[in-house]
Amino acid sequence: MLIATIGDQITKISEPTKSKYHHIQWKKIKDTRNRIVHDYAGVDFEITFEIVTKEIPLLIVDMEKIVQVEIKEGTFSLEELNIAHNSEWYLHVNFAAWK
Repeated sequence: MLIATIGDQITKISEPTKSKYHHIQWKKIKDTRNRIVHDYAGVDFEITFEIVTKEIPLLIVDMEKIVQVEIKEGTFSLEELNIAHNSEWYLHVNFAAWK
């Protein structure tokens, strides 16, 4: 479900932002989400394990850097950041690094 959620959230990132951070494989993330959501029997568990243990931790680091840059540039919604900060769903996020 985490992979599906990440893939869903990718669609909320603007195309200009995706273009700015072209080193992230946005389409691959979305395609992986679609594969997991729509093809249960065809999901390779070894690939999924690699995504969860290796790829997602790297994506987290990249996304934290992107948020920091976008906050400094004034293009990241501080209102959205505050909503996330006060949400029980984001208790694992180190918001102190972004202030």
